[in-house]
Amino acid sequence: MSIKYLHILWFGAAALMAAGCASNPTPKATLQRGWIGGEFSCAKPALTHIGSSVYLRRLYPETPAEQAGLKAGDVIVQVNNEPVLDVQQLVRVIDSAKPGSQAVMHVWREKETLELPVRIGRETYQRWHSFNLGLGLSQSFDLWPDPDFSLLPLLQYKHPRQRVELHSPETALSRQGRKNRDRADAGVHSEEGWSAWFLLVGLNSYKQILKQETEVRVTRE
Repeated sequence: MSIKYLHILWFGAAALMAAGCASNPTPKATLQRGWIGGEFSCAKPALTHIGSSVYLRRLYPETPAEQAGLKAGDVIVQVNNEPVLDVQQLVRVIDSAKPGSQAVMHVWREKETLELPVRIGRETYQRWHSFNLGLGLSQSFDLWPDPDFSLLPLLQYKHPRQRVELHSPETALSRQGRKNRDRADAGVHSEEGWSAWFLLVGLNSYKQILKQETEVRVTRE
């Protein structure tokens, strides 16, 4: 291939990277899952002396976790008598819980174990997908078995798991910055999902958080 055609390909790729060429994302149906609020992290056994567990890193007012009496720094040992070993396990239990139901958490606080019943709230969201053309450049070089990896600018895969809390200061600032541009009911963008790039093609899956409700009535089926 001549130098001329290589230059054409390079400038074309650069234009796509700079301008971007993305399809209009298509929203899916409105979905619901359990929610208690707060941000959680894994606690190393050396930190708690009680084995692998999860601790509550940040907590916001007017959330089910706060109303149940949980505090930042609490270590979640069990939920409904099942040991909690990592954040993903805790999230799966909460997500699958029926809004309005009750979950019993065993919490380790100041060398004492507490039993706290938590009323599960409800998070309403949409799952979105989009298709993009461009270059997903990265300065990192990580390969499998890491959940996130990239191979130069040619191949990338990311699987963000960080949840969005509508009660957090970061979300409040984001809403203030875009309230004049977007609809008030458009929800808050959450990168929770995955993104993949191969050469100039990118696919994304993410969530749009619409509501997080604390007071939920249990409906009979």
